Amino acid sequence: MSTTTITKKWYIDGNLTDPTGIVMSDPDGGYGVRRKDNEAEVVADGTSMDKISTGVYQITFTDPAYDLTYEYWVEVDYLDDIYRFEGEVVGTETPVSVEEEVELKASKRRMYCTFWDVISESESIITDKIDVSGHDITTVVALVKRIGQIEAKIYSADGIINTSLAAIYSNFDTTSWSTPPVPDRDNETKSARLNSVYINNSDDIDPYSATWIAEITTTASEFSLESSLEGSQGTGLDITSTIVSSNGDVTILAAAWDNVASLADGDKFYFSVVDVHPIIHRISVMLSTSMVLKSIFTGESPNESAAALGLWDDAMALLGKLQRPFEKDGLQLSAYSKPSTESYPVRYVITDDGQDISPYLETDTTLYE
Repeated sequence: MSTTTITKKWYIDGNLTDPTGIVMSDPDGGYGVRRKDNEAEVVADGTSMDKISTGVYQITFTDPAYDLTYEYWVEVDYLDDIYRFEGEVVGTETPVSVEEEVELKASKRRMYCTFWDVISESESIITDKIDVSGHDITTVVALVKRIGQIEAKIYSADGIINTSLAAIYSNFDTTSWSTPPVPDRDNETKSARLNSVYINNSDDIDPYSATWIAEITTTASEFSLESSLEGSQGTGLDITSTIVSSNGDVTILAAAWDNVASLADGDKFYFSVVDVHPIIHRISVMLSTSMVLKSIFTGESPNESAAALGLWDDAMALLGKLQRPFEKDGLQLSAYSKPSTESYPVRYVITDDGQDISPYLETDTTLYE
């Protein structure tokens, strides 16, 4: 069962000081701590508080139930003078159930790429100017953008994708997959590798897009897993065993590790779990990275903004091809089915000399009609 703790500090002239005595006791001697809903006593009158350090005292008691509020009195005896303090404390809340955790996870809008994808793409463009790899994810993000700012760019990029393709595709879902694990900069020159991870797709498991970090915690023998969406996914994990993350999304086989003897505490491997079609993921990465780089390097050399604009143009070109799945230079996602000409009429305009100028029409009325 859960517990609740009450802390009391006693100061004299601004300094923490031990009183002569300190107990839980209301002025009428009826209780020390009681429930607020039904006034049932939880801690008996006169129960002493435990000394934690000079002037700091605590009492911890077992909650009779979750989601309770308690009222209490602390009685302090200092040099034979009695002081009483009334207070309230909220007890432990009902733990979130597995079903509720799934609902909370589902309440976050799915992203078509992850912040690690954007950091990695940015790194490949601007490494010659600034080493944005760093030695940990905090350093990496500090040199590019805060994680929340990167994800804001991703949401904007995904909105552009959605509105551009809404008339053609109802969704971009696919079986979840992962990007290859990438070592941090310190580990990059070592022979040790995490070659691959497996994503578990089933009726019971629905992996969401997230950045994952596998970090060595005990040299060459143990590691931890963390998801940017759901936090810690396991600690003290044995490199020589098959490991499944706490949420069931990721499996790492012992055979996936190579040359682990060269690993050291703190070495990290980053990878993304993605649950959209690879081409949609790529477009999202390109648009998001373009927005990040333009916001940082506008007007600077060696032309990171130009590279960002190039990424944007390339991404928009891919979107244009997806908008024309029925044309010979178009692209199709697997979910696309070609419409009939009856339900999706296509207008062609031919010039007097026989040239098809349909792709160049921008308005309903042109000089050629």
